[in-house]
Amino acid sequence: MGFLFSLIDTIPGRYRSFWHIKRIFILLAVDFILLTFTRRRSTNTVFVLRFDLLGDYFIGRNFLRMTRDYAPFQSKKIVLCANIDLKELIETYDSDVFDDFIWINRKRLLNEFWYRFKVLRQVKQLGAEVAIHPTYGREPYLGDCLMRATCAPQRIGREAIQNPYASNPKLINPYPAIADLCYTRLLKEDHHVTFDFYRNRYFFSNVLPGVPLPQNTRLNPIPVPVPEIPGPFAVMFPGASEAFREWPPECFAQVARYLFLTHGLRSIVLGSKADRVKGQAIVQAASDVPVNDFCGRLTLPQVVYLMSLCRIGLANDSGGVHGLAAVGKPGVAISNTYSFGFFHPYPQEISDMVSFVYPPAFYALDLPWAQRKEIYGRKKHFSITDVSTAIVIERIAAVLRGNREIDPIQASCDEASSS
Repeated sequence: MGFLFSLIDTIPGRYRSFWHIKRIFILLAVDFILLTFTRRRSTNTVFVLRFDLLGDYFIGRNFLRMTRDYAPFQSKKIVLCANIDLKELIETYDSDVFDDFIWINRKRLLNEFWYRFKVLRQVKQLGAEVAIHPTYGREPYLGDCLMRATCAPQRIGREAIQNPYASNPKLINPYPAIADLCYTRLLKEDHHVTFDFYRNRYFFSNVLPGVPLPQNTRLNPIPVPVPEIPGPFAVMFPGASEAFREWPPECFAQVARYLFLTHGLRSIVLGSKADRVKGQAIVQAASDVPVNDFCGRLTLPQVVYLMSLCRIGLANDSGGVHGLAAVGKPGVAISNTYSFGFFHPYPQEISDMVSFVYPPAFYALDLPWAQRKEIYGRKKHFSITDVSTAIVIERIAAVLRGNREIDPIQASCDEASSS
């Protein structure tokens, strides 16, 4: 096997990347061995697969909880397969809904042969009767393969679109036709750019017919021990899943200085271990005002509870802003328009607490709402550094006054949602 990987490495990079030869080999070898030699038990189990990132969890969580209310599932064991990075958060907030969990390390599942085999074997031996995969942007070597591994008589998913943010979603790609074989039932999709909450609603209305579905992403914070913060405070999330979506730390520092000098708010920087460098950069750049860096030092339940206690939050277009919307706290997010329409801005009927700030050139475009979504929802975007601290501070001031500051783009979003 090592020889084959070495041989594959001799192929020019552009072709190796296009065909994903390494991962295809892993898929064929590991998955074939699994399906051939692992025996499947038959159990009264529903397998729910949702192991994407933090923001997706906040948006889709209330729909996942509805699986317990569906009459045909009430007598069954419901198992959630999820991202191990969210383990503490999900166990704290959703252990009342799911009977068991399977935790997946996404990187290891893609890159470690033996780990992949053990996970897929565990999934198959579960012996699920029904498997449900509500994620819209299906991932070929992750979600689709896990659904196939269940061997469940009913495997329900969404019509394939491997990358919903692709610049040309209609580009001919042979993979969806193959990946579709991993499912017994696929819901047809309108592949126009649509806010993800509405896509979840469409999916679960078909999978759980008759169950009243949630109207927003609200989450009731659970008190957990957190560091004592002297006085009122704001929270900041300087990280994002990609570096090009991260506003510079020095800009966060300027806002921290404004929040303290104008509103008396201490800034609390939150994030993962990967955000520690950014957190320290903010502390150093705003050394004349109180800023606490807790990046990588708190659990997700602690982060959520701190969010629920803050006066306002500032984030990139990341899980932080979706968390603020869920706990009902005012927040401002900086976005370079990447994935516009899919995850932002929030329709007011879902949350009237969070407001997004975009580069000035985006506001200047003479384009209606629908065209903005289709162009900027699929990877085209501006530079995040085009967003000035002055614009962000102005929006924060409006939010702290109790004014959500609906701009023409947000107004178009609300109008489209109500029509």
